[in-house]
Amino acid sequence: MLYEGEQVFAIASGIINGNTWLVACTSKRVIFVDCGMLYGVKHSEVMLDRINAVSFKNGLVLGEIHIEDGASTRIITSVSKTSTKPFVDAVHKAIELKKKNEYIPVSGISNADEIMKFNVKVCSSYSNANSNYKEV
Repeated sequence: MLYEGEQVFAIASGIINGNTWLVACTSKRVIFVDCGMLYGVKHSEVMLDRINAVSFKNGLVLGEIHIEDGASTRIITSVSKTSTKPFVDAVHKAIELKKKNEYIPVSGISNADEIMKFNVKVCSSYSNANSNYKEV
């Protein structure tokens, strides 16, 4: 169920639409797993870059976790009060780490440098092509 190199940061259990689900925050996604007794396993996931917001609220004993991905809001209810904040913090941490890793340049050359090189080549070839013509 986990991809190669994927790490689990936090796990919580709660109710979604009347069924008990295990929710895991990993280094790449948030995974939802429902192991039903009669119908088998249901699996759903939200990639970290698709998550717009994650929040929680606590009651006296139990809490809720809300995960918004633009298309829908997944609400996990009946979550242990001690799991809500650590889970939400782990999702925030995972999103931050993923953003840092995605935007590291592969080479030491920036896109602006490449554009400047291209412009120099185009301008020099244009001036060389026009130098063959003489005004009368």
